[in-house]
Amino acid sequence: MASTFITRRRAPCLAFLLTLIIASAAAPPAVAHFHGTANSSISTATGPIGAGVTYSGQFGGSGDVDYYYFVTTRDNVTLHFSIRNTLSSCPGGGNCQIYATLVSTAGQQLGGESSAAGTGPVGYAGSAYSSDTIDWTFGPAGRYILVFDSDGGGPTYRFGISPSNGVAPGIPASGLGPLFRSLSVPSPQRTTRVLAALTLLQSGASVRLELVRSVHGRAVLAGHVTRSGVPRGRVRLRVPLNAAARAALRASGRLRLSLRVRVTARGRAPQTAVRRLTVR
Repeated sequence: MASTFITRRRAPCLAFLLTLIIASAAAPPAVAHFHGTANSSISTATGPIGAGVTYSGQFGGSGDVDYYYFVTTRDNVTLHFSIRNTLSSCPGGGNCQIYATLVSTAGQQLGGESSAAGTGPVGYAGSAYSSDTIDWTFGPAGRYILVFDSDGGGPTYRFGISPSNGVAPGIPASGLGPLFRSLSVPSPQRTTRVLAALTLLQSGASVRLELVRSVHGRAVLAGHVTRSGVPRGRVRLRVPLNAAARAALRASGRLRLSLRVRVTARGRAPQTAVRRLTVR
C-alpha cells in the first residue's frame, strides 16, 4: 500500500497511523482475495461493484489490502457506503479494526488529507463500533476505488452502496466463482489442429491455449492461439501445430502434448488448467 496515502477521519491516534503506514511499507506484499480471486492492487481491483448488493470480503493476513472499483455514470453523484466488520471476536484482546477509504485510480484519497472520504476505525462485531458509513459527492463521472485495510487479526467485513441512481450496475455478490468449467480435450486426435472445448462463465474473457511438447527433457512450444472478448457459453477452439511440431509428427507418427489453458477477465486473477493428449 506504499503508493496509496490514506488519511482516515476519526483516526485513533497519530502514533497508531504512523505505525500502520511504516509496517505496511515494510511488510512483504500480501495476497488479498475476494471469493478466491486476488484483488490486492488497484490494477486487480474487484468489480464493478454496484448498488443494491451486499458484498463480503476477508483479509488474507497482516498487511493485506483489498481493492474494489465502481463506476459513476454522471457528474457530481452522491453515494452512501455502509461498512461493517463481521469478525465475531478478536484474538489477543484487540479490536481487529478495519478501515475503508475512497481513492482515485491513481491511488490518492479523494478530497486529500483529512477529508471525509473514509471511515474511522471499525471494530469487530462484538465491539461498540462495528459499523461506519461514508457519504461522498464525486466529481466527474468515471471509475473510483474503495480500498479496505486493517490493523491485523484477519477480520471479515461486509459493505454496500446506495442509491442505484448514478452508479453502474455491479457484479453479483456470488459472481466471482470460476471463470470456466467443463474443459474437454479429446485424445488421441488425428489432426494438426488440436481441438479443445470449454464453457466460459464470464462474458468478455480472454482465452489463451498453448500446446507444449518435450524435446530432450525441455518444454517447447508446439502451437498457440489467443481469443479476446469471448462471450459467455460453450467455446470450441483449435490450436494449430507450428512448423517444428508438424515436422516432428511426420517423423515419429505420434506426438505427446500438454495443452495449457489460461483464462483472464478484467479485475480477476487468471485461472489455468492443463490437459495431456496425443496427436497422430
